Amino acid sequence: MNSVKKAVIPAAGYGTRMLPASKAIPKELFPVAGKPVIQHIVEEAVDAGIEEILIIISEGKEVIKSHFSTNSDLEDRLILRNKEEELKEIQKLSNLARIEYQYQPEQKGLGDAILLSKSWVGNDPFMIMLGDTIINPISETQKLISSFLAFQSNIVQVREVAPDQVSKYGIMDGSFDKDKSLYKVNKWIEKPSQELAPSNLAIAGRYIFTQDIFKYLEGTGLGIHNEIQLTDAMQAMLRDNTCFAQVLKGRRFDIGNWEEFIKANIELSDFENL
Repeated sequence: MNSVKKAVIPAAGYGTRMLPASKAIPKELFPVAGKPVIQHIVEEAVDAGIEEILIIISEGKEVIKSHFSTNSDLEDRLILRNKEEELKEIQKLSNLARIEYQYQPEQKGLGDAILLSKSWVGNDPFMIMLGDTIINPISETQKLISSFLAFQSNIVQVREVAPDQVSKYGIMDGSFDKDKSLYKVNKWIEKPSQELAPSNLAIAGRYIFTQDIFKYLEGTGLGIHNEIQLTDAMQAMLRDNTCFAQVLKGRRFDIGNWEEFIKANIELSDFENL
C-alpha cells in the first residue's frame, strides 16, 4: 500500500462556539503560541511526510488562502527594514506543501466536507486532520501513519476523555489487540449519552482512510443535527473493512472552545524566549 502523502483539512465550519470573535476571523486563524491554528496543523502534516494538502473552506474564509500565499509587498517591506527572521517565517508559509482549496457551498456536516475531496484524493490513502484541533507532540501523527502502513488498515486516533464528556464526541467500542498495541474497532457511536457510551475513547481528530470511505459517505443520509456525519460512514464501513484505533500519547487541544484555546496557548508557548 502506498504511503500517506495527502491530507484533507476541513475548515469550513461557522465556529459558533467562538463567537463573536469568529464572526470575521476564522477560528482556524486564531493565534496559538504565536501562529494560527491551521499553520500548526499544516506543519504537523509536513512533519509526518504529507506533501499535498486540500483545505475545505466556505465563503468568507478566503483569508486562510491568503495566509499561505505569497505576499510580495510584505516581503519587500521586511527586506527594506532588514527583518530577516520575519522574512524567513513569511516565505516558509508558501513553501510548506502543495496546498489546494475546495469550497463547501452548504454547511451539511463533516461527512459532506470530506466527500467534496473525493476527486482530489483519487485512489490514494489520505489523512483527515480537523482544522480546529492541535495535537501535541506532532510526532503522534507520524506514528499513526506508521501503524496504517504496518497493518494495511484504516486507522483512527482516539484519546481518553472524562466520562461526563463522551456526549461531545464520536466514541469507540473495541477490543485491545496486545500484539498490535491497537484497538480493533467494533463500533462507532456519535455523541452517545454517558449511560450508553461503550468506552471513554473519543475520536481525536486524526484519521487515515483508503478511498473506500467515499462509497460509504455517498450512502450516508442526514444524521445528528441534520448533517452528514463522518462517524456514520465509518460505522457502515465496518461491515466490510477492518478499522483500528490508536490511543494518543499526548494532548489534543480543541480550539473550538475558549477553555481549550487558552490552555493551548499556555502549554505550547515558550515564555522563556518571548
